[in-house]
Amino acid sequence: MRDETAIPGNEPIGRLSYDVNCRSCASGGQGSFMGDHMASTPEEAPNELNWTAEDERLARSARREENWQRWGTYLPERQWGTVREDYSADGNAWNFTHDMARYRARTDGVKDGILGWTDRECRLCFSTSFWNGNDPILKERFFGLGNPEGNHGEDVKEQYYYLDATPTHSYCKALYKYPQRAFPYEDLVETNRKRGYDQPEYELLDTGIFEQERYFDVKVEYAKAAPEDHTHEIDDFEPWSRSGRTDGWRPR
Repeated sequence: MRDETAIPGNEPIGRLSYDVNCRSCASGGQGSFMGDHMASTPEEAPNELNWTAEDERLARSARREENWQRWGTYLPERQWGTVREDYSADGNAWNFTHDMARYRARTDGVKDGILGWTDRECRLCFSTSFWNGNDPILKERFFGLGNPEGNHGEDVKEQYYYLDATPTHSYCKALYKYPQRAFPYEDLVETNRKRGYDQPEYELLDTGIFEQERYFDVKVEYAKAAPEDHTHEIDDFEPWSRSGRTDGWRPR
């Protein structure tokens, strides 16, 4: 079990509840650790587990006292060349590519981005956008192959990592690795198109674009002080070895 007390603001304030008569808890259902059942106060919970500040936020959300889960990292990141609704004239809706996705407007296509933030209905969306000075386009959504382009079908061709998140999204952190050289769009498309089903996929790491550590580590963090009080922080880093150092990273 992860130690959520290591997250700032998650210091223990009581105990988590486990009710043997609760069907969700007994079956190990979804919810806080063991089930959906939450104690109303820390005093009602047994002593087996620590009740953290995050457990308190979840309890308030479950009791509909505070809407802690209204905002979060709900913004989709999957529309690099796909559609969810068929508006094509011939019924061939899956032949879209990343280039087409850049200039085609679709009902749900605008709700897409990179490591973004939005309310659960995606009515107000915040996302990131990058440019390394060499790409012909802004990096506003992940790049990937459409169904007819990849030798194994659709496939995203990026390097990104979800590093941390609490259930209420009171704290979230992710990392995106953005090449400093021109992103190899054509190389990824053409090489994967030539490969057969019996061959491995040609990934971004295979292109050599990250050699000599020529990339930015873009760190995106979100935090909530209250259900409607949010802080967003975006930092980009490059390897120390670019300046002869190898002991860590430096902010730009």
